[in-house]
Amino acid sequence: RGIGSLWDGTGASLLLVSNPVIQHYAYEALKQYYLRIARRHQRKPSANPSSTAGNVLHPLPAFVVGAAAKALATVLTYPLQLAQVRLRQTKPTHIPPLFTPIRGGGDPSRTESHTNQTPPQTQPQIQPQPQTTAGILRELFRTRGFGAWYTGIHAKLLQTVLTAAFTFLTYEQILVVVRKVLRNRRRISPRT
Repeated sequence: RGIGSLWDGTGASLLLVSNPVIQHYAYEALKQYYLRIARRHQRKPSANPSSTAGNVLHPLPAFVVGAAAKALATVLTYPLQLAQVRLRQTKPTHIPPLFTPIRGGGDPSRTESHTNQTPPQTQPQIQPQPQTTAGILRELFRTRGFGAWYTGIHAKLLQTVLTAAFTFLTYEQILVVVRKVLRNRRRISPRT
């Protein structure tokens, strides 16, 4: 398979850089949308008095907006993630071991080289599969339809959405603390 096989799936990985980009863009867009609505309804967007300019979310809206942003990013990029996993799974799985224990009596810690032996003939033949991200997505669509691109997304959403929601909740609370420290620092430092 050659040295190039070490980089199998790299194209899909590079495309998946878009996931956090989409996530952060969606978070900021949804956050600004929420803050505009909150201002229109004469509600203070942040109950935390240490926030400045009303641009920090309460913990609950930060949690919900963070979850929505990650869900959107995951739904948009999940087919690429699925193709990447399938691409790695379609590679031949039988690689003969370099060393195996010597058969029959003797010291079990002694080994012999096994590199020149051929794999046993009982191994099932692997059917040729599409070897590119686009090829895998095309094959999934052709054989099982659009829904095949989202096989297993429920587990992925459960895994990633909660993590992102807590991350953005924490992010907003850290912003409050940092702004408070900076505001207090400006009051203390002498003006020149």
